[in-house]
Amino acid sequence: MRRLLTAAAACLCFAGLARPDTLRLLDVYALEYVSAPTVNPAGTEVAYLRHGYDVMGDAQTADLWHVDLAAGTHRPLATGESSVSSPTWSPDGTRLAYVSDAEGGSELFVYYLDTRIAHRITRQPGGISRPRWSPDGSQLAFNAPVGYTPPSSVVRLPPKPEGAEWNEAPTYTERLQFRSDGVGDLDAERQHIFVVPADGRAARQVTRDSFSVALDDWHPDGRRLLATANPHDADELSPNNDDLFAVDLTTGALTPLVTADGPERSGRFSADGTRVAFLQSPDRRRGYENAVLTVAGVGGDEVRAVTTELDRSVDDFAWTGADELVIQYDDDGDTRLARVDIGDGAGELEPLVERLGGLSLGRPYSGAQFSASADGSVLAFTLAGSDHPADLAVYRNGAVERLTDLTSELSARATLGEVEEIRVESEAGGESVEAWIVKPPDFDA
Repeated sequence: MRRLLTAAAACLCFAGLARPDTLRLLDVYALEYVSAPTVNPAGTEVAYLRHGYDVMGDAQTADLWHVDLAAGTHRPLATGESSVSSPTWSPDGTRLAYVSDAEGGSELFVYYLDTRIAHRITRQPGGISRPRWSPDGSQLAFNAPVGYTPPSSVVRLPPKPEGAEWNEAPTYTERLQFRSDGVGDLDAERQHIFVVPADGRAARQVTRDSFSVALDDWHPDGRRLLATANPHDADELSPNNDDLFAVDLTTGALTPLVTADGPERSGRFSADGTRVAFLQSPDRRRGYENAVLTVAGVGGDEVRAVTTELDRSVDDFAWTGADELVIQYDDDGDTRLARVDIGDGAGELEPLVERLGGLSLGRPYSGAQFSASADGSVLAFTLAGSDHPADLAVYRNGAVERLTDLTSELSARATLGEVEEIRVESEAGGESVEAWIVKPPDFDA
């Protein structure tokens, strides 16, 4: 994406290390960017993560910040040597839940905006992820790993002679996926759903199935959850076949809602609880399928694909009305937001915002994120450009407002390479293919 060429431009600038007005290797520690922009339900405040790099500890940092849209004032909420992720507003907008490793492990904290005090509410071995508030704000649901006993080895090694120094015993596994890039050997564990009172106390495990269950959303009635899981016996032979389930909060029982071939994911209930929207990639036995915004009744009936005419994958979405959603998708070298009418408009798109991105610094993807107020009047998103990584911006009253400029000092003294877009006509079908050239600073052909 053209909005992500900052890293590429920086790399080219490093070639001119002798020049004082180009980026230098140590300037990596001066880079900052925004992620996880989260609008409160009323659309008056935005929480976001501000990422930087610690030159002394050679580590990445992520702090939780907040901006009042009326006053325009930014202030830090959770900072330090810890790393914060997954900020989410309580339904009444008075608290923020987030995940932090401030006290070891990835644990759930709740920040009270009136007292400016954060309270740790979980102590889960292995940490937590995907926090979701209950509709009344009294509880939080989340995912956490649960260990299980893997099959024992079919090979029985002889006992080690007394005093012998043998190498570490070999690892035995019957899993097809037992190792991951950047992680190494995977622990024998499943992801399951837990709930905890918002003021802390003991967390309760909800699901106990033999497969992982990923939490998506909480139904407005407070008695059901929405989740995705791959319950099939040959789940490792069919890894892209997650189905959509309703989860009974009391019993943990899973009720199938949508079980088509191919993955269903990112399910979210409508505000009135009568429908569920999700992303679906039908498995037609091809190398790639678009992720299509799909809507169904709350019981999994009346399934209807909404964005089939778009011919682009939908990366994310948010309900903003009874018959209205906002979607995020890539098109023409850009990441965009558009409003979708699922009522009388039958999937008609209204373009809203362009230039999202800036989070995938090392790879040519957008990595954009956005969120919406309850009525859709305010959208917060990561704004990107070829000359800067992600900053915070909002869309309201029909206009885009940039709220941060985190690399302004660096940009003021460093000359970046010019980014030029070119297009080439494909020999297969005559489609226009985009490409970009990053020239060295002050390049003169």
